[in-house]
Amino acid sequence: VNVTFTWKAELGTHEFDFLVDYYDRLSESSEDNNSEHIELTTQIPDLVIEDLTWTPPDAGVGDLVTFTVKVKNQGPGNAGATRVLANIDGKYIGNYAIDPLKPDESATTTFQWEATPGSHYVSVTADSDKNEGETNEENNQLKKTFSILPPDLLISSITWAPVNPNLGDTVTFTVNIENKGGGKAENFHLAYYIDDELITTVPVTSLAADNTTFKTYNWKSKEGRHTFKAFVDFNDYVAEENENNNGYSVTIVPNMAD
Repeated sequence: VNVTFTWKAELGTHEFDFLVDYYDRLSESSEDNNSEHIELTTQIPDLVIEDLTWTPPDAGVGDLVTFTVKVKNQGPGNAGATRVLANIDGKYIGNYAIDPLKPDESATTTFQWEATPGSHYVSVTADSDKNEGETNEENNQLKKTFSILPPDLLISSITWAPVNPNLGDTVTFTVNIENKGGGKAENFHLAYYIDDELITTVPVTSLAADNTTFKTYNWKSKEGRHTFKAFVDFNDYVAEENENNNGYSVTIVPNMAD
């Protein structure tokens, strides 16, 4: 006859003893073969970060970067529901759910981060709540470094109208600003100079990578030879790839009356 019972497996090595005729009610030809002893070791999981990627791979300042984390159970036992902890530069980003995993199964989760200038490191940790007993508790974390491309602001050209002004004419200068870098530039100022004297500054809210914008300035022409200069990021607010290409100058000489 077979007798069955159920037991919820727990972590570790366990001993089971079975004894028939426990109350010794039967007279038997042998009383020495009524017991059996067995040991059972449960199979446990081993969770690792199998992969960590991000898009866009060459992110610029201000981009929304999406990180994809792949968790694998490389152990022989089943893993219950767990969580993945994400940090960037040591700062908490989130703690994300991972479904239960059978041996050799993988699951992914994603999180997002708005890119800031400079070099950074991202760290992700499987079973961050330490809910699972594992064959190896030292292989749950993965770190990677990455860099965010900075903007690069420059004045690509300055034009004016009329091209040949007379003395006293109102001259309109058009200043073309480009962002040649990999990231967005925000909250910077454009400065105007006449003969190296600062006249005024104007704000620019935002300029995306590989984009151009323009600003205009009106000046009443005066006698003689004059230099008009524009300087972008006058307040030095934007960390740029190249800080030495922000200025541009032109020379203008109004026509004199006969």
